[in-house]
Amino acid sequence: MKKVITIALTIILTVLLTTQPAGALTRIRDIARPLGERENTLMGWGLVVGLNGTGDGGDVLITARPMLTLLQKLGNPPAGLEDLKNAKNVAIVMITARLNRNGVRSGDQIDVTVSSPGKASSLAGGMLLPTPLQSTNIKDDRVYAWAQGPISIPDNAHPTHGQVKSGADIEYDFFNHFVSQDEIGKRTFF
Repeated sequence: MKKVITIALTIILTVLLTTQPAGALTRIRDIARPLGERENTLMGWGLVVGLNGTGDGGDVLITARPMLTLLQKLGNPPAGLEDLKNAKNVAIVMITARLNRNGVRSGDQIDVTVSSPGKASSLAGGMLLPTPLQSTNIKDDRVYAWAQGPISIPDNAHPTHGQVKSGADIEYDFFNHFVSQDEIGKRTFF
């Protein structure tokens, strides 16, 4: 019996001496976060120009209408949508940007993702025109950032999905409001 106890104690002592405490291997940040801390998304619709015949074309109304509006604002109004039907060098795109889970400050630049929902076959070589980015909360109409710049295609297998590195300039400080312990009892979580 003494021999079994001695062997068991030797094994336990060896294990304890050869392993590091869990705290040295795991950071609190890796296993927990403050209640309410999360990434947020900004989004907007914009136009990409300068495509080499791979755009939507002016016959796609979701592209032609914003193109018409832009040309009118720039003082070069076409007679109508019919004048834009052969414009194959432009595409409408959905722009999204992820905000750090701790928020961003005015003046920061963040990457944006650009995706074509129309008939464009490629966004390669395109330039995103200045586009306002807003919250995904439909009640919040504030413009939090402006996105623009040259589009890069990270995966040639998906040429209608690209990025603009440091393509959005943040207009306002945007921080998450963490939930205090006192607020937990007052909130309803779904």
